[in-house]
Order: sequence, then structure tokens, then C-alpha cells
Amino acid sequence: SDPAINTNPSGGLGTVWVNTASGEVFSCTDATTNENVWTNVGGGDGDVVPYIFRGSISGYMLGGYQWNTGYSGNIQKFNFASNTGQTSPANFPTNRYGGGAGRSVTEGYYFGGTSSGPELASFAKFTFGSESTSSSLGNLVRGGYNVGSHSTADYIYTTQSAENAETSNNIIERVATSSDTPSGDIGDMAAPTLGGPCTQTDTHGYTIGGYRHELPARGNESRIEKYAFASSVTSATVADVGTTVGYGAGTSSTTHGIFQHGNDVRKHQFASDSDSVAYGSF
Repeated sequence: SDPAINTNPSGGLGTVWVNTASGEVFSCTDATTNENVWTNVGGGDGDVVPYIFRGSISGYMLGGYQWNTGYSGNIQKFNFASNTGQTSPANFPTNRYGGGAGRSVTEGYYFGGTSSGPELASFAKFTFGSESTSSSLGNLVRGGYNVGSHSTADYIYTTQSAENAETSNNIIERVATSSDTPSGDIGDMAAPTLGGPCTQTDTHGYTIGGYRHELPARGNESRIEKYAFASSVTSATVADVGTTVGYGAGTSSTTHGIFQHGNDVRKHQFASDSDSVAYGSF
């Protein structure tokens, strides 16, 4: 068989692995416990590398809304190396905005959203490289817009959304990327919110602030919530933003979650789960 990322070679860096059934040959080019990189050095392809949720080649923007053209199903792509602007290689079959995005090793996903009508529960995907798109693959238990999401190698999680103009959603759902099968409600956020920035590590998802529709607590929140991808449990509040945060965007380095709200940019440290601090502004 082929090696896996958790095939830890006793010989360390430079160890050669031969699949005697297929004839494929791999060399260990990064010996990191349970995150080894095995490079195919034979005539085949298919290097064995750890899943990196941040991506390494291209970024994508999915769907959207423009006041003069309306709702869009456009997939826009930009290359990290060239910084030459985006291309528009494909479109989803349904125009929508405000959905959640996630990724597997080879495909990107778009969940929920709205399109001048009821909030959508459906999700679809596209293939990296060819950008070929699918039709609807199924439905989440709770549809909505301003969806929060996190990605691992095997699952994509959704954590918050607006079900309608007066109701926010607090359930955590996930979809298995191997089968495109939704698993339903596997856990809960501390409170129903929508639109809050999302950050993550390889093992945990964070949701920051968010807007809460329900009275009497309507308004922006300041919690930083965390849940483990390995367990189906209610998330826990682990830190505070220091101010209330409604709609925003988040990204992650290996050590910090970085998020935007209005003109402000803040960051929170993963190792300590400490309160966020100011990081800059637009």
C-alpha cells in the first residue's frame, strides 16, 4: 500500500517506501510525526501530503450581490503567486450570496445563502483546476445566509446562519466530503448568531462575535467560541473580543486567528485562547 501522512518512518528523512503491488516509489521529504510528506519519485503521481485548510495555490470568491446586476453564482479565482487579479472560470447553477464556503483536498463547496427569496439550505461544489461545478448535492438541516464554516480533510462544518429575517441559527452541522453526505445537527453554539468571522486550527473551529436576531438580546456579540472537530459537542466560550463584532471576515495563520469588523482588524492567539488584541485597520 501507499504510505500515509501518519506513516512515521524509523529511518526519518530520506526513507524510501515501495508499494510492491503498484510499483509506486515514495521518498519521505518531510519527517514530522503524523504529518509526514511522502513525495512520489517514480513514474506516477499523487504525493502524500497533509491537508492544509488555508490552501497554497489559489483563492476563490463564490457568489455575491451587486446592486446594479443582482445576485450572482460566479466563481472567481485568483492566484497566490502572481497577484494579477481574478478570473471568472465558472458559475454555480443557482445565483446566491451570503453562503458559507469550505474545501476538501480537491474541491470547493458553497453552503446556503439567499437569492431574492427564501433562504437556501442546499449546497454545491466545484473541482479545483477544472472549476467544473455540480448541481445541488443535498440540504442542510438549517438553511440560511451569513453562514459560518470551517474545513478539515474529511468534513466541512457550518456553525451559524440566519434562517429568516427574525431567527438566527445556533446548530453545528457537518458534511462528509468523501460522500457529500450531511450528518445533521452534531452540536450547538452557545447562542444563535449569524455573520460572525470564523477562524480555525487543524483541530478546532472558532466563531467570533456575530449578530443575534432574537429579542431581548438582539445585537452584536463579543464572545470567541471554540469547538473540537473530533467531537460532537456544544462549543465553549474561551475568550472575548474586547468589543462587539457583528458581520466580518476571518482568516488564520498557524498561530493566530485574524478577523475584520468594519475598519478594525484584530487577532487572537490559538495556543492560549486569550482575548483578541488590535492588529491594524483599513
